[in-house]
Amino acid sequence: MPTDHADEKLDSVKKRYTTQRTLPKGLIVTLRPIECTDQAEFKKFFKALSPNSVHFRFLEIIKELPNETVEKYCDLDYNQEMAIVALPTGEDKIIAVARLILSLKDRRGEFALVIADAWQGFGLGTELLAYLIKIAGDYQLEELYGVLSRSNERMIRLAEKFGLKVKSTDGDTLEMTLKLT
Repeated sequence: MPTDHADEKLDSVKKRYTTQRTLPKGLIVTLRPIECTDQAEFKKFFKALSPNSVHFRFLEIIKELPNETVEKYCDLDYNQEMAIVALPTGEDKIIAVARLILSLKDRRGEFALVIADAWQGFGLGTELLAYLIKIAGDYQLEELYGVLSRSNERMIRLAEKFGLKVKSTDGDTLEMTLKLT
């Protein structure tokens, strides 16, 4: 049975963006595009996040994601956005998600990262942000930006490590930007 165009696109994206990385503490992870078949694992991942991690990612406390939202986060149009999941080698367990929402017309991309609490401090944020910057280059973006909580000190340090400019937007929110060209 022949595959349709969407399946071919997904296969191409998966092949291009699936890789293994060894983190500084020796943890080996697989990074790959999220798939619609990841919905159950994504739900488990989200439910295991602390309220603090949820707030840092979504800038609000969300106790549960509706099924429609989970489906939206896992079933992507790779012409409009990219999401990379991190999995410990040999496991299907999602331990982090990096998302890049594309505005090809403006040649900008909004990014966000969230790492499971038990997996923070292993260098995964560094690896994911570097990978998103590479992907942004592949999409020929000129700028990456993200919005974060002023109290998210780890993300602020990570942004500064990569040369992102961090500026205040309001009382609790900062915007970080990186010119790519």
